[in-house]
This record gives sequence, C-alpha cells and structure tokens, in this order.
Amino acid sequence: MAEPKHSKKNKTLAIPIQLALAGVVILTGCGFLGQFHRLLDMACHFRVQYAAVSFLCFFVLVMIRRRRWALAALVCCLVNASLVLPWYFNAEQVTNPSGNPLRIYYANVYTDNQQHHRLLAAVKASNPDLVALLEVNDAWTESLKPLQHVYPYQVALPQDDNFGMALFSRIPLNFKQIEYIGNTVIPTLQVELQGNEKPVSLLLTHPLPPVTETGFNMRNQQLAAVSKHLASLKDPKILIGDLNLTMWSSFYADFIRESGMQNARQGFGVIPTWPSWNPILRIPLDHCLVSPDIDVIQCKSDPDIGSDHLPLLVKLILP
Repeated sequence: MAEPKHSKKNKTLAIPIQLALAGVVILTGCGFLGQFHRLLDMACHFRVQYAAVSFLCFFVLVMIRRRRWALAALVCCLVNASLVLPWYFNAEQVTNPSGNPLRIYYANVYTDNQQHHRLLAAVKASNPDLVALLEVNDAWTESLKPLQHVYPYQVALPQDDNFGMALFSRIPLNFKQIEYIGNTVIPTLQVELQGNEKPVSLLLTHPLPPVTETGFNMRNQQLAAVSKHLASLKDPKILIGDLNLTMWSSFYADFIRESGMQNARQGFGVIPTWPSWNPILRIPLDHCLVSPDIDVIQCKSDPDIGSDHLPLLVKLILP
C-alpha cells in the first residue's frame, strides 16, 4: 500500500525543521554555561532569535503532527522567552518627576565611520544635555568641534585603536579623570556632574570584544574591576558603554550583583544595538546602567548614524 503524498511531504519538511530545532536547543543550553568558555558565552546573546526560531518550529511541527518535537520546541521557546519578556515589564513608572530630566545621547560611532555629519544631525535632533561617544579618533575629534559651541564642558581621549572616547556636556563637569581600572590598557572616563541635589558619578567604558581567548579574559577582568570600582562610589552613579556582552551573560549577572547597578532598559524592552546593518541578528551590547536612586523615564535606540552600533537615547531623573 503506497504511503499518502501528504505523509511524504510531512517527512520531507520535518527533517530540516527538526535539525533546526535541535541546533537551537543545543545553543539555548550552551548559553547557560558561558562562564566556562568564550564560545559558550557567545551562545547566550541570541535569546530573542532562539525564542523566535523555536516558536516557528513549534508552529510547523504542530501542523505536520510531530507532537513530541512540537513539545520540545514549545519548551525551548518558553525558556528563552522567560529571559526576554521581563525586559518589557517591571519598570517603575515616574508619574510626577521632580526636576528636569538628564537627557543622554550615547553612541559607539565606529572609528572608520566617515559619516560624521549623521552624528551631528542626530545630536541636534535629539538635543541632549550630555553626549557620550566611543571609538573616537583624531578625525572624529576634528569633526565634533561644532559641538563645542553647544556643549561648553568636554573631555576627549581620541585613539586609533577603537578605544577612544569623548564626552560633551551642558552641565558643568566638576571632576574629570581617565582611569585604567583593573589590569587593562583600556581607558575608562570618569566624571562628576551636579544632579538636582547630589553630585553624580558618570563612567564611560568599552571593554575588549571577546573574539579571542585573550580578549575574553581581559573583558571579564575589566568588567569585574569596574563593578568593584562602581560599588566603591557613592550613589547616584551612571555607567555608559559598549560592554561587549548582553544581559543574558553570566558575566553581566556578576557585574550587576557586584556593582548594585540597574539597567536603564528595564521595562523599555531588549533594545538591540549591534549589528546595526542586520536587524535579524541584532543584540543589545550597549548599555546605560544606573544606581537605584535614579529614575529612568525613557530608554530607546536612535536611528543609524553609519556605525555598526545604533545609538541609545536615555532620559533620567537624578536625585
């Protein structure tokens, strides 16, 4: 007796779907073991993509009546969704903010990006109080001179190795210092600005990307040292930067636990920022972290400026 045509089609469709699901299940599990190896740590960053793919697999497997595989897909989807969905909730609503908000525009501008005019136009459009930039070299420093007329308080450390930085502020900077926190040659910029009632410590940092074992270890060492440094500072405090990890990394969890900081994107969504040119694979590498006494009233990405990262726009109420 010949096998029904629809049964043959289902088998043909089932094989690639099951293989895709098996891959997502393996990567989902690997993401929980990131403390053991850099490749396992990299697997944790794509929780949104894992949730989407496993849900699609679930839908198809239900249609072709592969119930056990569909159940596995549903479990995988729920595991990843449980790590993604909380970022869209639990934000403390600030109904009557006291004082003017601090508006921050942050961008990893990408050292080789030649479209400087796009950044200047974006800053003009968003009209922030403070502009924090990473990967600033001499060419960027020259092109950013128009900002000096609007932002009288500046500090810049241009470098050609992707680790330069600059800060432009309307608010007086009472303290400015380049720190080399931990066993690293990567600078961290620390400034102090006046809040509504208290001085605010603000740090701008950019650890190495974990693409090699050395980079992985140095990133983790710098993050550990910066978290301890933050813990030693009085509240209120802000950390901004491309941390080269997402909220689902065990090293991020260690950082938050040690520093006592909170992610400004809580309640506003995942807000993926890298790579700007691929929305399907985009992940949230750029962060604004704040101490618990700072209220967040806005956190979102801004349009592409020609960099491989999307900028962040954040509005804070300082104590």
